[in-house]
Amino acid sequence: MSLAGINDTFAFLALIANAAALAMVLGWIITRRSEASRAGWLDFRSRFSTPAFAFAWIVAAVCMLGSLFLQFGEHLTPCDFCWFQRIAMYPQAFILGFAFFLRDRTFIKWYSLPLAILGGAISIIHINLTSIQHALHITSFPGCSLLVPCSVQPLTVWGFITIPYMALSGFLVIITYVLFSREEESE
Repeated sequence: MSLAGINDTFAFLALIANAAALAMVLGWIITRRSEASRAGWLDFRSRFSTPAFAFAWIVAAVCMLGSLFLQFGEHLTPCDFCWFQRIAMYPQAFILGFAFFLRDRTFIKWYSLPLAILGGAISIIHINLTSIQHALHITSFPGCSLLVPCSVQPLTVWGFITIPYMALSGFLVIITYVLFSREEESE
């Protein structure tokens, strides 16, 4: 497979992640309308809690491996914002994996959600960095290296999907699916 094909696959996975997170949020909103739909939602949530948790773990692992491929396979040097997003994403692959195998859905929210929310916030800033710089009338963002500027996007697929967009998609899925998964019932 060519590098363009791999990048298209990453972009497609980001769109699937967005659709999966949006479907969960819309499902939750729709079920707020009636008791019957709420009961159906709780039944759906109890049945698919484990697969949702596994899906969040797989998304974190794919994001981690994808960023490593972009760095070492495509030789794209990460900027400072990319490093901060990695700091929030890489532990997710291990934390969610351990929590999945240990069946810990109670305390994992204390570890996973703050990292995912922080990483998502950094991704949003990174996506909008050029607009922020323009609004603040600055040429470079404080803390960003001049060797690898944060405002330059070395990879854009289909005209709008960038590396920070892909990272944000991963963080949104992790947040949504970790919140979706229910704690294990005590025996």
